[in-house]
Amino acid sequence: MSEQTTRKMVRIPTWCTISDMSRSATYREIAKGNLKAVRMNGTTFVDAEAGITWMRSLPAAPIRQRQAA
Repeated sequence: MSEQTTRKMVRIPTWCTISDMSRSATYREIAKGNLKAVRMNGTTFVDAEAGITWMRSLPAAPIRQRQAA
């Protein structure tokens, strides 16, 4: 695990790098209450550990095999 993922609270750009989520998707999930975030001195920090736990709790993506033509 990289140093970025070992820090509990990370800035939005760092969270986007860790999670590969877009900035708008991140703010949308914060608004829904799925991601925990705090503001300090005008900067938003995401609880990275809780975010990774939330992402791991999501259902697996249903991926179908392509049928031969």
